[in-house]
Amino acid sequence: MTDKIHRIGNLQLLDAAENRRKGDTLPEEWLNGLGEAEADHYRTVNRYPEGVTPTLENFQEFVERREAAMKEALKEKYAVSAVEP
Repeated sequence: MTDKIHRIGNLQLLDAAENRRKGDTLPEEWLNGLGEAEADHYRTVNRYPEGVTPTLENFQEFVERREAAMKEALKEKYAVSAVEP
């Protein structure tokens, strides 16, 4: 399972103080403890996919969809063609 945990789609971009505050709390639980605007900000900045919550039950789907969203954002930002390896 650790090979699936250590993927770019499972990482969260947080500053040091917020990372300490979050600790090992699961993402959905942590987001539910934030205000609505702050939670929406983190979902947007971290490219959370629409329609799937970051829970243990949805882990694989969440990570795969998030990685796809991250890939598309990078393609758009750097105008990379859709060439697959």
